[in-house]
Amino acid sequence: MGDPLHPARVDSHGLPTQTWIEHTFAPDTQTCLQHLIGLEVFPRPISCVCLSPNGRECKAALKQENPEDLRYYRCGRKKCRKRRCLLYRTAFTYSQKGADELIKIAYYWLCQDTHSSIVTKTGFHPETITKWLSACESLIVWDLSETEDYTKIGGPGVTVQIDESKFGKRKYHRGHHVEGVWVVGGVEINTVERRAFFVPVENRSAATLKNIMIDNLLPGTAVHTDLWKGYRDVDLREIDASHATVNHSLHFVDPETGIHTQNIEGTWSSLKRKTPIRKRTAGLIEGCLAVFIWRRKYTGHMWERFLSILQRLRFENDEERFVT
Repeated sequence: MGDPLHPARVDSHGLPTQTWIEHTFAPDTQTCLQHLIGLEVFPRPISCVCLSPNGRECKAALKQENPEDLRYYRCGRKKCRKRRCLLYRTAFTYSQKGADELIKIAYYWLCQDTHSSIVTKTGFHPETITKWLSACESLIVWDLSETEDYTKIGGPGVTVQIDESKFGKRKYHRGHHVEGVWVVGGVEINTVERRAFFVPVENRSAATLKNIMIDNLLPGTAVHTDLWKGYRDVDLREIDASHATVNHSLHFVDPETGIHTQNIEGTWSSLKRKTPIRKRTAGLIEGCLAVFIWRRKYTGHMWERFLSILQRLRFENDEERFVT
């Protein structure tokens, strides 16, 4: 795809500066498209793929319909003359906004700006921002789904802390009754990548916890948990994993073994800060969990990875879409 960014313009998360974005990608739609074409995110269509009456592809050369508009191309064959859009079957196909505007919204989202902040910066209607942010989340989920065994973490010599936490809110904003969803998670504590997994669950039984650990841990992992009853009888010998515990009723760090679960507990705090209250339900939380994993996985080159998603994603039919 080429080198989309100059290293001097990239922060520690792999994101360019806002000034660079506004001057390079987002001054207007045509400049943005020209840059995306140059990076082969959206390759310029070359030949017509329409089918003739005998079932053969036309394959005639496509010509840019308007020299000042990079979006539309026309078949040069007189009997065809079909029109083709540069953004056909891409994430932008059905959007009523220009590519430059959508790129800016995605950039602000990657920078973890709030919904209200993005509305203020772009001047767009809140509902427009909501739709595109939902589309960005769907793009991330799709990208992770294309990664084989992306949830598998740990392995020989790697320690994974596992814990569970409830994501929810007080009913009617009062009292102690909390509605929401339980999530079981694990995080590596002795690797640079700090890979993690998170799984929403209906219950925290020993059988559920065991299945989650078997599904998400690589053989040879050293597992650390607290002494909650759901973990006590978990047998991980079938994946050749060891299991050690810390008794939180006595201490947070075992004075003899040094075992603790502070890393995963700190991860819960970070994850909850980044999970809107309205999404703390069984039906909505999975996207937030996927985005958290994706950000951690691609820290250092998030912008390049996001552009690669736009490059790779092509819908198979005209009915599929992310952006409306």
